[in-house]
Amino acid sequence: WKKEHPNDDKKTFIKENHNPNVLGRFVENLNLSVGSKKNIIYMISTYLQKHNLNNSLYYQRLGAQYFDQIENRETQNVFDEKEMKHYRDRSYFLNIIDNLKGRYTEMDFDDHTNFLLLCLLTLQPPVRSMFYRTAYIVHNRSNFEFNHIFIDRRGNGKIFYMVMHDKVKHPQIEIEVEDPFLKQLILYSIKKFPREQLIQSSLDAYTDIANKTLLARLRKITKVSGITENMFRASYVNWFYREHQDYASRLKLANQMRHSIDSASKYYFKVDTGPKRPYAKQLQCCDEVDHLKDQLEEC
Repeated sequence: WKKEHPNDDKKTFIKENHNPNVLGRFVENLNLSVGSKKNIIYMISTYLQKHNLNNSLYYQRLGAQYFDQIENRETQNVFDEKEMKHYRDRSYFLNIIDNLKGRYTEMDFDDHTNFLLLCLLTLQPPVRSMFYRTAYIVHNRSNFEFNHIFIDRRGNGKIFYMVMHDKVKHPQIEIEVEDPFLKQLILYSIKKFPREQLIQSSLDAYTDIANKTLLARLRKITKVSGITENMFRASYVNWFYREHQDYASRLKLANQMRHSIDSASKYYFKVDTGPKRPYAKQLQCCDEVDHLKDQLEEC
């Protein structure tokens, strides 16, 4: 359709092809996750309703069907196909970190930023990506209204996430960085590469890093082409739940990760995770394919 109508945009496409037998079937046959299809369907429904076009109700109902599929899967705590391909256990990320620990002081700013991001999302309970993308570096306590990481130079030199706002409206919270190596890495990072924000695209960039840029960095260092922020959150929750069975520990983790225990149990915890999960060989093949693709792109 795009080839035959090069000057038309997606809104024109929706307007002229919103018949369920055309557009509905087209979306159903897309090679996308159920969640992505649901979002597209709801977008179509909203557009049709806004412009008083027919079939809005049909797409609302189709979107509801996709929503029910997601809810049924989530309550069973199993992966969908996309998650199964790209999910990695926390041990996978720890192995990468261990392999790079010995030479992190030799990295340039770009590679260092990738390594720092991986450590932030693996060695500490991951908060939402908005914090990493917007956090400033400060060295004194004050009533700042923006997200920042506080480096306390007094006493033991503690480091705190000061999460003032994120995508979900939760109360402001102070989270101490507890992992010794992560603390060491953050202090090194700030001294070696002086800057205003925790994560920057470059040393002279003073705008918030885009979410797609953050994901691209994580995908580069992990060599997992479809890794997402939520997969890191799920990876940490699954590891933590295997290690900690008590409610108090899980409640503390939920508060740090800015969600409820119910959300963690429903959306992040999966019953078939772990270093020895049954599809480990499949994932190894996927990793090898992704690695070969990277090599081809560099040629």
